[in-house]
Amino acid sequence: MKKLIYLFLTVLIVGCSSEDGGNDGDNNNSNNVNYFFEVEIGGEIFRVQGNTEDQASTPISLTDWVLYNKCVGSTDGVEFSITDITRDNFISGQNMNFGIVFENAQLGDNIGYTGFLNPGFYIEQYLNSIGAIYNPLLFVENTTMSYLDGEINNVVGKISNINLTDLGTPPTVNSATGNIVYGETIKGSYQGILYFLSSPPAPDANYDIAVPIRVAFNAVRL
Repeated sequence: MKKLIYLFLTVLIVGCSSEDGGNDGDNNNSNNVNYFFEVEIGGEIFRVQGNTEDQASTPISLTDWVLYNKCVGSTDGVEFSITDITRDNFISGQNMNFGIVFENAQLGDNIGYTGFLNPGFYIEQYLNSIGAIYNPLLFVENTTMSYLDGEINNVVGKISNINLTDLGTPPTVNSATGNIVYGETIKGSYQGILYFLSSPPAPDANYDIAVPIRVAFNAVRL
């Protein structure tokens, strides 16, 4: 869990590639790439999708996909957020901030940590409605267990089967124009069931409130 917090305290720059009908998101258009993330939880789909076009000369920290509806990361991890539903890259969902940390990014299955550092109103209300104690970082994956076992086994906030299909390549800068030349995208997905606490943290508390979650992304390596 500390690794997840550390991720959000560092500057992560990852864009994501779109996944609409005639474009699989694998191809760069000139110096630009498509990006997307999609997180499904509680019957709601949170999706951001766009293209880095026309922002190659904009400082990265001021681009829409970093400053507003974030789709950023590296081989250390990825971070996604929705903070402005009026932006062109907003597709669906409500305000939230979600991230995954990779322990050692490799092609194929990976382990790491995940959580909502700012779940937003909808996810907070959803967790409350199903009887889960509201703490977006306190959960275990794919099986029920006691609070004490979660601590002893060091599995709180930890997930497995993060499938990375492409690690991507970092961007470069055009020496003549100063514009960013984007590299290949980092691509991945995750699907599992997270079990949240049904009572406040204590030795006799249990992780027994099931929350299915699905995540997909194509992210620009920055």
